[in-house]
Amino acid sequence: MPPPQSPPGLQLPKLGPFLFVMVLAQAIMSMCFTAAGVLAPVVAPALGVSTAAVGPYAAGLGLASLVGGMFIDGVLRRHGGARTMQVSIVFTAAGVLLAATGVPALVVLSCVVLGLGGGMLVPAAIVLLAKVAPPHKAGIVFAINQCGVPVGFGLSGVLFPLLLQYTTWQVSLCITAALVLAMVPLIQPMRAALDQGRSPGARLGGRALIDPMRLAWRERRLRLLGWMAFSLTVGQIALLAHMVSYLKVEIGFSHVQAGGALFLSQMGALVVRLAFGWLLDRIGRYWLVLGVMAMASGASALALAGLAPHLTYIGMCVMAAVAGGCMMGWNAIYFAAVSRMAPEGRAGTAVGGTQIFTATGSLVGPLLVSAVLKSGGSYALGFCLVALFALGIGVRLLRADVLERRARA
Repeated sequence: MPPPQSPPGLQLPKLGPFLFVMVLAQAIMSMCFTAAGVLAPVVAPALGVSTAAVGPYAAGLGLASLVGGMFIDGVLRRHGGARTMQVSIVFTAAGVLLAATGVPALVVLSCVVLGLGGGMLVPAAIVLLAKVAPPHKAGIVFAINQCGVPVGFGLSGVLFPLLLQYTTWQVSLCITAALVLAMVPLIQPMRAALDQGRSPGARLGGRALIDPMRLAWRERRLRLLGWMAFSLTVGQIALLAHMVSYLKVEIGFSHVQAGGALFLSQMGALVVRLAFGWLLDRIGRYWLVLGVMAMASGASALALAGLAPHLTYIGMCVMAAVAGGCMMGWNAIYFAAVSRMAPEGRAGTAVGGTQIFTATGSLVGPLLVSAVLKSGGSYALGFCLVALFALGIGVRLLRADVLERRARA
């Protein structure tokens, strides 16, 4: 990754204020993406469906994010990372407002609009970080930036159940949409410097659609990172989509208690992202760090599946924090790895290309658990199945670390 350079005549924003805005934006937007899983016990009966329906909804988010990622190369080249992030914010808010109508057809459409926003968000953020972050601090900078995601997921687990005690789920979603839209003017002052060098005439269709995926598949190391993202996303999205319902319906805790556990799981993810981001800057062994995280993800999914109905709330909270840290702590390291291993100047394109793997994992994870439930199985069995994906890729990543060290010897 090349060192950050200021465009001619324009000064890039300072790292501290820039990171603050990025973390805040991702935190607020992440609340939107996990709202379905948190509100499912209340919204599903209101719409006349079961809580298992959140699985197909989450899968729809993943599919739509894939479509958003397909266009990302041309969008980033034409409009720049800052403008693309603003568009992502608008799409996200629109998706939340569609869901707030309570009209079944519009709720289904909301997952498409939300997914499109999510598909643009991460590549745009990576492009901006690659411009501003010093190379020797890439691990911790990407980790800090990604902390906004678990913070948002965690806050949704706490705030939505609390808001439901005072207002309706529709009003709760409208409040969230308003918070999201407030991020657009915060980004605007930085836009000129961050989007300097864009190509207004860049194509959005044709070759621009397949270039990100072609890049991700052609480069061996990017391809392995893609398979890793697929395998770990299976467990990550299953956790977000089904954890609250699992703890409420199958284990027997209240909605507020289950939401609190989701919050603690994301605080665990926050700690793990920072710790492993710092570790990565110290040792620089991407495959080793990611391999260890994958093995921990699989092990914690199995432990989560072993929760007993007589478990104390304190014990469940500890398990939730561990599971969240292990199953959701890998993203920052993954994005740092993609940025480092992508061809120079194509970090955002590489992330957009690997999103086909991530989006597929977003489809498989929640749908797999929903299929288990519809066939008479349990949430616990579903978590056992998603654990196999993480354990399998963990072995492959650790092997890649060994082979790479041998090649350098």
